[in-house]
Amino acid sequence: MNHNKPVDGSLWLFAKSGVFWSIVQSWGGRLTSFFVTLILARLLSPEDFGVASAAALLLVFIPLIAELGIGVAIVQRQYISSRSLGLPFLVGVGASIALCFLTYFFSYELSGILGGESVHEYIQYSVFLVLIIVPTLFQESMYIRKMEFKKLAARRVSSDLVAGIFAITAALLGAGVWALLIQAYVSAIIGAVWLWWSPLYKPVASFSWSESKGIFYTSLPVFLERLREFLSTRVIDLFILSMVGVAAYGVYAVAYKIYQLLFQMLHGSVYNVTLSALSKISGDKGRMSSVYIKIVSITATITTTIFVVFASLSFEISDFLYGEKWSGLGSLLQPLFILAAVQCVQYQSGAFLTALGRPGMALVTGLAKTLSIALMLFLFPSSDLSDLVWIFVISQIIVAPISFIVLWYFLRFDVAQWAKIITVSILVSYLSFALVENSRATLESLNLPIFFQGVLLGVIYMLFFFPAFFILDFKRATSLMRWVRSKGREV
Repeated sequence: MNHNKPVDGSLWLFAKSGVFWSIVQSWGGRLTSFFVTLILARLLSPEDFGVASAAALLLVFIPLIAELGIGVAIVQRQYISSRSLGLPFLVGVGASIALCFLTYFFSYELSGILGGESVHEYIQYSVFLVLIIVPTLFQESMYIRKMEFKKLAARRVSSDLVAGIFAITAALLGAGVWALLIQAYVSAIIGAVWLWWSPLYKPVASFSWSESKGIFYTSLPVFLERLREFLSTRVIDLFILSMVGVAAYGVYAVAYKIYQLLFQMLHGSVYNVTLSALSKISGDKGRMSSVYIKIVSITATITTTIFVVFASLSFEISDFLYGEKWSGLGSLLQPLFILAAVQCVQYQSGAFLTALGRPGMALVTGLAKTLSIALMLFLFPSSDLSDLVWIFVISQIIVAPISFIVLWYFLRFDVAQWAKIITVSILVSYLSFALVENSRATLESLNLPIFFQGVLLGVIYMLFFFPAFFILDFKRATSLMRWVRSKGREV
């Protein structure tokens, strides 16, 4: 069976429908997940979230190992067939089964690393989720390859909604931490049934090493980069668990989940379509360079701005939505949102390096980030949760320029144009952020309800940001306004 879909018309026409439904999938499912998490946070304790999130580290790590980055290879490679996918699928499923049972039998030892005895039982019951997750990842990659984002959107929204209803009901009935496990199982089962009911890929008994090796060649650097990314970004989880305990880790886990949900909503939908569409122009560096500058312009102006606004209002957002039980949440959200503001531009480099046939370079640049995180945590140890998160964020930001330098080396995009976009965005965002921080004390003295204080601070941000942006980069500001009005036809 051939899984290669021809592209009719321009690249933009090919991607445009995918962008819309990718956004629906990303926003619909994650908005549902956000509100479900908000309700559950009101019903459950930080310790409940700490236990579930500590065990969830394994539920992320095991599929990462078993899937081997093959999903990205499926999306990126120009030609694939059922025979070429046979061996990767077999390896992925076999690895997930082996890792699942190893985790179950060594769950007590693992719980000692992840927060103590309270995590042990949760690990044993949750680990079998990977037997559902890993096979479904292959099917999901085929849907992304075919730009079937409409179906993925329906699947994501329905599974998250139904799972959320089950979890909230269980929490109201007093299930405690097990409500989160019920949510995970219901979501995984519905998502798997949805995709396998109408599969774009059907496993076959035969396979060809000569056809499969190209997929492994593409997937291996992606897998190594994901492994490095997991180890570098999750080292702080182990630090927090060991330094401040499961309950405090629960506060961080909710902050990180909010950051991750919003980042995936605002960045992930565009990234998925970029990854798929770039494979169609990977041989035209001039066109890729032009597309990269346009994407940087859009993300640096729109997505980065949104995250800096969230960072400015993080204390008001956390106090209004989560209440006193989650005190300290705002001080963790602020640095994480600032990190997201940088990453939404930085992470575009990975998609372009992969399309250029240089996925291994993402691994090389990522190693610098891993070393930076390890070095910073070693040089500046702290038992304060907020300090640990700031150290983690700063250590990633200071090495961010490396990924841009590597991409320029291979793509040769217009550095002057890129530098102007980034400089203006940083300057205007920083000044707007500083103005809000300086205005907070004045508004707090008025004893306004926290919601109205947040609204006023948001207005202050925008009243400074827009005039400053138009003054410093009038051409880009007007161009982006036209782009928004025409729904992207200029891209």
